[in-house]
Amino acid sequence: MKYILSFLLLFTFLISNLFAQIEDDTKDSIEVYILDSYIPLDNPNSFFLSFITSDSAKTFIILGGKYSVIISDGFSENHRAEINLSNYEFDSLTISYIVKLEDKNGNKSASEVFEVDLPVERKISSHANVFSNCLFGAIIYAIPSPQLIVTSGKSSFGITKEIPILAKFSGGYNFPVSYFSIEYSHSPKLVTKNLFRIGYKQLFEIPVVEYLSIGINGFSNFNSINGVSPEISIGVFRFSNLFTVYGRYRYNFKPGDNNIKFSELSIGLFTSFLTIQY
Repeated sequence: MKYILSFLLLFTFLISNLFAQIEDDTKDSIEVYILDSYIPLDNPNSFFLSFITSDSAKTFIILGGKYSVIISDGFSENHRAEINLSNYEFDSLTISYIVKLEDKNGNKSASEVFEVDLPVERKISSHANVFSNCLFGAIIYAIPSPQLIVTSGKSSFGITKEIPILAKFSGGYNFPVSYFSIEYSHSPKLVTKNLFRIGYKQLFEIPVVEYLSIGINGFSNFNSINGVSPEISIGVFRFSNLFTVYGRYRYNFKPGDNNIKFSELSIGLFTSFLTIQY
């Protein structure tokens, strides 16, 4: 029981500190005012963007949630760029983008989400490539995550697959701030070989790594075993501008039953591409 209490205290401490940090960052963030944002019909591969900031800053944008483009690599309040879109693929006629900023003190912040309309001609010409990329991404995402399971001092291996279902996004973030997921785990050497989970995860973008996530899950084998599994995971790096490789630790237990408790270490892929926003 003392291990569970220690974990819950650590869980509470991390949440309170991270929320405090997010609130401070929000207070100190630089405002962004868009002046021009358009893609001309006669030149559908050029995105013209200009904006001003409430203080001097270095800026870049995240375009379509996938592509990072530098706007100002020096400190300025006036920012202007013509962005070549010929190497980018989008699956919608409306492209969302956010402005990332860094002030002279090294503080980083981000704008709300802005949008620009993409001409129909370019959308049609790129449709086939978008379909191929989505199909390839779906195949990669279907691969289950390997697990190292530790119970009663013994180690074994298993596989698990988590699928985010509902996600909540906030302006200026590359990742959802929270999401609900379903998950299936198979562990051949455990008494409970098959477990189904429903979970809630809270994500925090932090320096050095992509994100820190803290969550809680309920699990069941739909027979006699039901329990709870708090977890913590770290997004290590992104690839293909769509997937994030993460490492996760999770502790599983059945309240009131000391025979059902075990830990998991796993590596997996996270993406919010297939989630429904709420």
